[in-house]
Amino acid sequence: MERMINTSVQELLDRYLAGPVKLRESLAGLTEADLRYKYDPAKWSVTEIAIHVADMDEVAAFRMKRIIAEPNPSYPGVDQERWAANLGYQDRAIEPSVRLLEAVRFEMGIILSRLPEAAWARTGRHSEAGEETLERVVTKYTQHLETHIGQIAAIRQRLGK
Repeated sequence: MERMINTSVQELLDRYLAGPVKLRESLAGLTEADLRYKYDPAKWSVTEIAIHVADMDEVAAFRMKRIIAEPNPSYPGVDQERWAANLGYQDRAIEPSVRLLEAVRFEMGIILSRLPEAAWARTGRHSEAGEETLERVVTKYTQHLETHIGQIAAIRQRLGK
């Protein structure tokens, strides 16, 4: 049986899989001081952003796998500020998190690319956002990483890099 996937889903999957490369590109040439720079104490540093996106991608992969494997699963939201504070984002090295993001997206790329088109309409229930399709979850986390890469670009601009 041949797998058929529509063009828009394939384009989404391509963007999803390109995310880790774009993150690495956004980090290139930054020093340790640059990575930890905060222009505003209330804003996250590049380090915090990079660790955050990796953590949230792990959460997203869990949600996607549940949507694929289980009938209409429920899953909780997360408090990103508590995660950042209690998991020590500012004090950690980013490389393990970037590698984690790369591994999660690689694995999910294998899983997602093998799905029949109908699987992208399967749903799960987020504790705060309500019902969402697999396609919506992949879209949300694709955009999530892209948005944070934009924040890193803005920090780079402030640093003159």
